Amino acid sequence: MAFINVTTLYGRDNKIPMVQIEVPDGKAQLSVEETEDLARNLVHAAEASMTDAFLIEFLRKELEIEDPQVWGVINAFREWREAKIAKP
Repeated sequence: MAFINVTTLYGRDNKIPMVQIEVPDGKAQLSVEETEDLARNLVHAAEASMTDAFLIEFLRKELEIEDPQVWGVINAFREWREAKIAKP
């Protein structure tokens, strides 16, 4: 599993609260708003991953659909889901 470290910062000069995210190959400093957006995106991605997993297992086990058709359905569902996500 990849190492991710999250720390809080406060700009000494600009007085702006920030969040720093460190990963093995680098780090990013985000505003509070960007951090909240990232958090929402992570939660949505986790939920989407669980939905994908359910659909894949259901299609394989319950409906006995072969993998090429399963992935066709999954890809269509992902496109549909992406189109429904509100974009700023």
